[in-house]
Amino acid sequence: MKREEELAKQIEYQEQINKRLKVRNEALRAQIKDLRKGEDAVEEHVRAELQYIKDGEVFYRIVEK
Repeated sequence: MKREEELAKQIEYQEQINKRLKVRNEALRAQIKDLRKGEDAVEEHVRAELQYIKDGEVFYRIVEK
C-alpha cells in the first residue's frame, strides 16, 4: 500500500504542476496573439501608407492618364 500512496502523491503533485503550466501557456499564447496582431497592423500601415515592400517583391504603380 505504501507504494500506491507514494504514486498517488506523485500523480497529485504532477497534476498541480500541469495545471500551473497550462495557465502559463494560455497566457503566453494570448500574449503571442496580441503581438502578432499588432505586428500585422503595423506592417499593413507601413506597406499601404509608405509603400514599403519586402525583399523579393516587386512594386507596381498604376497611373491613370
